[in-house]
Amino acid sequence: LPKVLRVAATVPDLPDPDKKQYPLTEKTKMHISCTLSVVFHDLYSDKAREDFNNECAEFIIALRERDDVQSRVRTISTLSVLLQGPFDTGNAILGSQNLVDLMIQ
Repeated sequence: LPKVLRVAATVPDLPDPDKKQYPLTEKTKMHISCTLSVVFHDLYSDKAREDFNNECAEFIIALRERDDVQSRVRTISTLSVLLQGPFDTGNAILGSQNLVDLMIQ
């Protein structure tokens, strides 16, 4: 899950000297959304879905630790992928992490 979320956080035109840039096509984000959605809906218990939600939330929190423009753009990119795929997870993170203000900024 963290590797898939890392691809979701990749923004092609955003330079990042610390991390490797993944090659993306115009459909990569939608493929990631579909993959996350299938994984979420195939989880067998509420506990597993809760763990999935927590892992996604922790990834978003880790992105927000650095308060710079690149981190904000990556956070919004990841959140948009989650809202297109497992939207229950995206909505939960959007509400709990107060990301609406970040998106407006």
